[in-house]
Amino acid sequence: MNKKTGTAKQIRSRITKLAVIAMIAGSAVLTNSADAYRLGARWTNTASGPTGSGGSPATLTWGFVDDGTNFTNQAGGGSSDLIDFLDDIIGAGPGGNDLTQRPWFPLFEDTFDRWAQVSGLSYIYEPNDDGVNHSGATGQLGVRADVRIGGKFIDGSGNTLAFNFFPTNGDMTFDTGDAAFYGRSAGNYLNLRNVIAHEHGHGIGHFHVESANGRFLMEPFIQTSFDGPQFDDILGAHRGYGDFYEKSFNGLGNDVVTRATPLGLIGDGETAGVGYSVRLGTGPGVAVEVQPEDVDFVSIDDNSDTDFFSFTIDNPASVDVLLSPAGYIYREGPQNGTQSTYRTNELNDLNVALFDSNGTSLLASASDGGVGVPEEISDIDLLSPGEYFVRVRGTLNDAQFYQLEVSVTEPMMMVNGDFNDDGIYDCSDIDALVADVVGAGSPDDFDLNADGVVDGGDVDAWLAEAGEVNLGDGMAYLPGDGNLDGVVDASDFNIWNGSKFTSVPAWCSGDYNTDGVVDASDFNVWNANKFTSSDVTVAVPEPSAAGLMLFAGLGLLFRRRR
Repeated sequence: MNKKTGTAKQIRSRITKLAVIAMIAGSAVLTNSADAYRLGARWTNTASGPTGSGGSPATLTWGFVDDGTNFTNQAGGGSSDLIDFLDDIIGAGPGGNDLTQRPWFPLFEDTFDRWAQVSGLSYIYEPNDDGVNHSGATGQLGVRADVRIGGKFIDGSGNTLAFNFFPTNGDMTFDTGDAAFYGRSAGNYLNLRNVIAHEHGHGIGHFHVESANGRFLMEPFIQTSFDGPQFDDILGAHRGYGDFYEKSFNGLGNDVVTRATPLGLIGDGETAGVGYSVRLGTGPGVAVEVQPEDVDFVSIDDNSDTDFFSFTIDNPASVDVLLSPAGYIYREGPQNGTQSTYRTNELNDLNVALFDSNGTSLLASASDGGVGVPEEISDIDLLSPGEYFVRVRGTLNDAQFYQLEVSVTEPMMMVNGDFNDDGIYDCSDIDALVADVVGAGSPDDFDLNADGVVDGGDVDAWLAEAGEVNLGDGMAYLPGDGNLDGVVDASDFNIWNGSKFTSVPAWCSGDYNTDGVVDASDFNVWNANKFTSSDVTVAVPEPSAAGLMLFAGLGLLFRRRR
C-alpha cells in the first residue's frame, strides 16, 4: 500500500479548494491494480477500548475543542476559533455551552452518522474537552474525544480548506479563513459536510486517491457533485473496519451462527437478501454515484472474515441461494501517481454454504466459480418449517462487496392422501400407501409427512387426514379400524380373521402394522384399540358372548400355531 512514514502526530493530510475536471480518453487494458482506496493504518485503540485487527468494528468519540485551545507545533501552532466562526456563518442558535443546540451541530453529527451507516464504525459525541493542545493527546471518555475538531486561519480563501491527522490521532482542523465557501447553504451545507466527511476519511486511515473522473470523496480536491462517501471510500472503510453488521451483538458481529443476521420470514415465491446498494452489471468506466439513502453495503473484508445470515420458512419449500461478488470497474491511483484499472468485483473468491436448523449440519455449498463469479445453491428441499442459516466466506486477503439472495422459488409439492384423486378417502388410498410402505417405494407419491421416507409415520398421517375428512374436525381413524367406520370392533376383527396368516400388504385386509403379513402382531394392534371409537362420545357395543368365546379361543390358536 501507499504509506507515508513518520509518527502519527506528524502525519496529516489536507484537502484543497481547487476543482479538477479531467477525463482520460482512449481505451484501457483491464487489469487489477495492486491497491485501491489507499488505506493506511487503522485505529487499534480508542477511548472506548481496543478495536481488534483489520475488519473489526471500532467506536470513535468526537467533539469540539473550546475556542482559544492551542494547536501543537505539528498542527502549525495558533489557537482555535472554530466555534465563533461557525456561529458567524451559520448561526449560534441559543448560544451557551451546549453545542448540540447550535444549528451547525447536526451537520457534523449527520456526517459522522453517515460513515456509521455504511461501515463497521460507530460514533459517540463527547461534550467534554479538557483544553489540552489540539492534536496533542489521545481520547479519554469524559475528558476529551478521539476526534477533536477545531479551526484557525490557514491560508484564507482558496487552496487549503482543512487538514486532518491519521490514526491513531483523528484531530481535524478547518481553515476559518474560508467563510464564503463554508457559509454556502446549498445542499444543506454540502460544502461543509463533504469536507467533514473527507477529512474524517483521513481520520480513519484513508490517503488521497485519484480517479479518472473524480468521483470519490477521498480525491485531493473538494468534490461537491455528490453527497458523502462514495464507492471506493466505503470499500476502504470495510477493509479497515468491516461492514455495518460487524457491529451487531455488541460489536461481536455475525461471524458465528449463533449471531447470524436475520433475513426474516421468506414466503412462497419471495426473495430476501442484502447488499443491494452495490448495483450489479455496471460496465467499465461507468461512474455510479452513491446516494445518501444507500445503506445496504455488505462485504467480506479478508480471508478470515465469516458472515452468517438466517432465514425462516413456515412451510416445506424449495430454496435457492445466490451469492454475487459486487463492484464496479474504474481507473484510480495514488495522488499524483499512475492510475490503473481496478476491478472491484474480482477482489476475493467467495463461497457460500447452507446449513440446517441446528446451524451445523451442512445441506449444500458452492465454491467452484472462482474470483468474480457468482456462486449458487439451487433447488434444495427444506422439508421442515423453521430457521435455516447461510454462511459467506472468502479465500483471498482483500475486501469484497457482495450481494446475497435467498429465494423460496416454489413451495414443495405436498402429497395429498387421496392418492387416486377420486375425491374419496377410502381403502383404495390407504391400501396403496401400505403397499408402498411394504415395498419401500418412492416417497414422491406417498410421503404425507414430508420427511423423505414412506413408513408408519405416513400411515398415521393418512389416518389423521382421512379421519378429518370423513369423520369430522379433529377426528382420526384408530389403528385396527380395518373397515374405516370410525370404530374398532368385531367387524375389524373379522377382517383380520379372514386374512390371517397370509401375505397381504393392505390395511383393509387386516395388515394393521404395515409389514406385509397379516398375523398375530396385527391382532395385537386391533386388541389394543378394541371397542374404542374415533369419537370418544360414541358408545361402542360390548361384544356378544359368542364373540368373547372367540376372542378367548384365539389365544389358544396362537399358542398352538407357534
